[in-house]
Amino acid sequence: MKLQNEKFTIDITVINTTNCAFNDDYVVYFPENAEDEFSKTRILVIDNDETIHKIALVGDMFLYEEHCAVLEDTVLTVLQNNMLVQIDLSTCRVTNQKPIEEFGGNFELHLTPVGCLVYGESVVATYDSELNPLWSFSGKDIFATISDKTAFTIENDSIKLYDFEDNFYELDFNGKLITEIRAAD
Repeated sequence: MKLQNEKFTIDITVINTTNCAFNDDYVVYFPENAEDEFSKTRILVIDNDETIHKIALVGDMFLYEEHCAVLEDTVLTVLQNNMLVQIDLSTCRVTNQKPIEEFGGNFELHLTPVGCLVYGESVVATYDSELNPLWSFSGKDIFATISDKTAFTIENDSIKLYDFEDNFYELDFNGKLITEIRAAD
């Protein structure tokens, strides 16, 4: 994944952590209990046109490369499955981290007009600039589908979700339910 603004270009990849050694070029963050045989590491290569910095964020085995971070000015917010991490890119230091207190895994992070939206297995939720929860929403079942429908999309000014039972939900960016269509029993 690549993010860019007028100040920074960030390349993000995920690697298996097993037997991984980082040299002095990396700033490495190991959350408590993160390094085990199943952990993965998110590699951030940050270029500000003057220098290149490398950060390694060690996490659990459920790290994805796409839709894993959002960039606002000099702050990079990263989804580490059950943790949100903020990095000040001017210092390349973690300045804030908060656990996501929801059941199940978390798949994607998106920037909305209200804040950072996390799409998770059982919950979608939005967090403010300090990573405090603003709202959360759960369906009747997990947000996954075995049909040809896409379980999660952001379209225009709304969030559209299908759960495992094929129920449909549409929310605005403030978490207000706009539409709910229950699947036929």
